[in-house]
Amino acid sequence: MKYLLGILVGLGAASCWAIVPNLDRFGLRDTPPILVITIRLAIGGLFSLLFAIFYEDFLGKPPFNPVHVGFLIAITILSLGVGDWFYLNGLKMTEVSFIIGIVNIYPLFVILYSILFKTERITPLVILASIILISGVILISTTRKSNESHIENQEVVRIDDIPKKYVKSIIYALMAAICWSISIFGLGYSLKHISPLSANAIRFPITTGLMFLTFLFFPSKEKFSKPSNSSIIILGLGGLIGLGIGGFLMLVSIDLLGSARSSGILSLNSFFSVIIAMVVLKEKPTRNRLGGILLVCLGVFITSIS
Repeated sequence: MKYLLGILVGLGAASCWAIVPNLDRFGLRDTPPILVITIRLAIGGLFSLLFAIFYEDFLGKPPFNPVHVGFLIAITILSLGVGDWFYLNGLKMTEVSFIIGIVNIYPLFVILYSILFKTERITPLVILASIILISGVILISTTRKSNESHIENQEVVRIDDIPKKYVKSIIYALMAAICWSISIFGLGYSLKHISPLSANAIRFPITTGLMFLTFLFFPSKEKFSKPSNSSIIILGLGGLIGLGIGGFLMLVSIDLLGSARSSGILSLNSFFSVIIAMVVLKEKPTRNRLGGILLVCLGVFITSIS
């Protein structure tokens, strides 16, 4: 029952996260990535804090261990600060379907950390999952010449075009995946000392303040005007859905299943994101890209149960 609940909660988090990339893509039109992160964190943090106060008597809890809190903040900055910066900058360069498919190989890194720290052993299923994941990434990163066009420039990317157009976005996506994987692996340790509700109530508001200070003292080199009200509302909605609700469900799933198993379930948001991108943003991923994302989903799922 505990395992089934963990899977269902993880799928709930993945469903929430599937919506967010498309909201981010809209907000990035007139908002720099660092400010996008700050807005999302502010709304997600406010929701999490109020949720914890009303449902867990957060303010009445005894003081938390400073070491545990410091570690929680550090891994949150790594994922929602550094990792999301790489992710959002990569998202600006290409389509949602492309970037989401690549960043969602992060469960593979979580498995590698688990093996490195001897919490899991290598099995034939792990090897099979790795092969499937690599194959999926290759398919996502390349497309066959066809009559299908992409949303912005009406070009079809071929293998020989990748060094010129997509290398940077792939690197950013991989960096985001590494940051997210380290954070998820670390959250497995943090949740042994802090409950999911309290963890979000602590990490989101503090990280919001740090990101806002970063925005003030290290302003973006990009020229941008004041974000429109519609962008702020959409990004705030993304913070509520992705961090407030999805972030809580993610922590519950990690608490029930462990970092390695839950990360595979959580990564299933990639295919849902592509479907939403096709409907809302009118993106037209090629068959190769859709097939690659399906392989990535299959690979991380096999990894999670191996």
